[in-house]
Amino acid sequence: NVIYNGYPVMSHSIDTAGFDLTKVLSQGMGVSLRRAEDLKKERGLKAGLAEAEMISIMTPLVDKIFTETERIVNIYVRRTGKRLDRVVILGGGALLPGVEEYVSLRLGLPAVTGNSFARVIYPPILEPMIKEIGPMFSVAMGLGMREIV
Repeated sequence: NVIYNGYPVMSHSIDTAGFDLTKVLSQGMGVSLRRAEDLKKERGLKAGLAEAEMISIMTPLVDKIFTETERIVNIYVRRTGKRLDRVVILGGGALLPGVEEYVSLRLGLPAVTGNSFARVIYPPILEPMIKEIGPMFSVAMGLGMREIV
């Protein structure tokens, strides 16, 4: 979604998601889905030279996601003449190590991981869990907040 002054002005859905990365890793590296998910969560796009194979397997799919994102950003800029000031990454893929840096470089905009619970009051003891699940509940929280606001 493109948000301007707090209101969505453009919406688009991308059908590729984190589980698609897990499947590609599993098939490409010949490991179980569980192991591929663990590798993705542990190393993500920050994998080092030793994990070059992992990066080469994931890059085409990650590029597909952000090629589509870039296309949407360009459509918005062409239609409105306005530039975006940042990209907020949501969904399970937002937790992929290195994704903020990758998106910033790819789109030429600052990228941050969104927190669906940013406007929710919760006990501090839940902070570690909220950090882990925050990006994944954007649709549910948005629908709930619509009734609150």
